Amino acid sequence: LLSHKAKLSSRIRDLVTQAWIKWLKQSANEDTTRVSSMNSALHEIFIFLLNEWGSLGNVVMPVDNRLSLSKDAAEAVSACSGNNITTKFAAFAQAWHASTKDEGKSAFTGIRKEYEKMLRDVPSDRALQWKEAVGVDDKSLSMLDGDLGGEEKETPS
Repeated sequence: LLSHKAKLSSRIRDLVTQAWIKWLKQSANEDTTRVSSMNSALHEIFIFLLNEWGSLGNVVMPVDNRLSLSKDAAEAVSACSGNNITTKFAAFAQAWHASTKDEGKSAFTGIRKEYEKMLRDVPSDRALQWKEAVGVDDKSLSMLDGDLGGEEKETPS
């Protein structure tokens, strides 16, 4: 796929990305592979592919498509129910957060780095919008820090 570079038609690109998202959704819907779908090579390679196509310019992979497809991938691997964005991407945001805290031990670290590479290549306002949509912006991550930190607020007696 990468060797075709600019010769890759948008029709073929769309077919490949649709199939890839479908594979991620299928993996995420199987209870036994829910965690492995989040941290899978399939997930990491898909984001890597989007980055490589993005590096070829907007002809092969426009920024809007890259952001939309990566958001679809995050949603597919998160596999949470609910219509609320924070619920829809909760597992993805938690994996992201855990990988920032324990970089050497998290299986999600490589995947997060591919997402970060993608976000470095887009305008900062668009990157922030994407991060807010999937719950990995600074505000959302600090809320996760509070939820996962085990700190309990004291109640007045």
